[in-house]
Amino acid sequence: MPETAPEIFELRRASLDELQPSYPIAARIRNRIKVIVPFRNAGRYLQKCIESLRRQDYDNFHVYLIDDASDDGCADRLDLDDRFTLIRSESA
Repeated sequence: MPETAPEIFELRRASLDELQPSYPIAARIRNRIKVIVPFRNAGRYLQKCIESLRRQDYDNFHVYLIDDASDDGCADRLDLDDRFTLIRSESA
């Protein structure tokens, strides 16, 4: 029976290691993250936001861009890939 904190920690760690498969954790756990980006007339900032999301190291995500009746045309100029969905609201 372990008596000190380090011994207890090592016992728990060994038990977890036995339960986990030998391949990396990133391959075992791939939770898809959903990001919601509401905007209205965000022409100056929206493309920078999208580029920042594209540069993320974690690539298992989907972004919903919610256009709240923008009248500056910012949503028309977006360059989106299959990780992005644009949803438009016609009235504010």
